[in-house]
Amino acid sequence: MIFNIDKETMPREKIREIQLSRLQDLCRRVYANVPFYRRSFDEKGIKPADVQSLDDLKFLRKGGRLSGAAAFAGTLLQIKPILQGDPEGKIVVLSKERGRKKAMDTLIRLYEEMVEDKSAPVGISHAAAPAEALHLATALRQAGCTGEILSVCHEPVTGAHVGPGMLALYFYSQTWR
Repeated sequence: MIFNIDKETMPREKIREIQLSRLQDLCRRVYANVPFYRRSFDEKGIKPADVQSLDDLKFLRKGGRLSGAAAFAGTLLQIKPILQGDPEGKIVVLSKERGRKKAMDTLIRLYEEMVEDKSAPVGISHAAAPAEALHLATALRQAGCTGEILSVCHEPVTGAHVGPGMLALYFYSQTWR
């Protein structure tokens, strides 16, 4: 479902430009106005001016979720982490896939294995990846999903943590992994 055709279908490079500009502005504002974030930036050795690009795993590394070596190796090998919320509400790694296609196939496989009621609503969120979100929605339909599929673009704060190209799938399940 598309809510704003102009913004949700603009070219990826234009989306990346807008995201980078908004991210840089956000970093400058929180660093200047929020002591908690200023301390967090300083503790990690990051200054707002350091934000110059939107890279995949760099954001996870700077956010402390990934070591520098793992981010470097993951970028070279095109490793895509599959994350999930655990029973305590923490985000944890469920698996790691090499390449976008395998990662998307894993999301579909998890949906097929874990969802009993295929008529239940499903959510897709993405960071500057509307084509991939549409591809995932199509794959869900092919996997038997008959419920509403809501697809949304991440807001800037989450986008700043995960970087462009991130794709997430949300669904109801009686099964917990």
